[in-house]
Amino acid sequence: MGFNSGGNEAPMLLCLYDFLGDNELWGSLDVDKKQYSKSKLSRGKYLYNSETISYINPNGALLDQTKVAVITGITTASSGEITALAFKGRPHTIFIGESTYGATTGNVP
Repeated sequence: MGFNSGGNEAPMLLCLYDFLGDNELWGSLDVDKKQYSKSKLSRGKYLYNSETISYINPNGALLDQTKVAVITGITTASSGEITALAFKGRPHTIFIGESTYGATTGNVP
């Protein structure tokens, strides 16, 4: 993720499904800090506010307890940051590197 400057987060997160499992990944807050959207993985589906955006057909064992190192840098931006964020709180995960670009703020939903 160190050189991931952005793009569509759905395929990035779906390709990491085996490492993330069925979990909430990220969401957006309104000006009052109330969540108005959320994205999650559920049984191979990438869901945004319960709508299926994309999916895979997982057929292997989950690796959600495997050790993972997430590497970030100043060029990690936008969906690269969201992909890194999806690993926050995951067991056996460490973050290495620099601060990211800082483009996770969404000004337009």
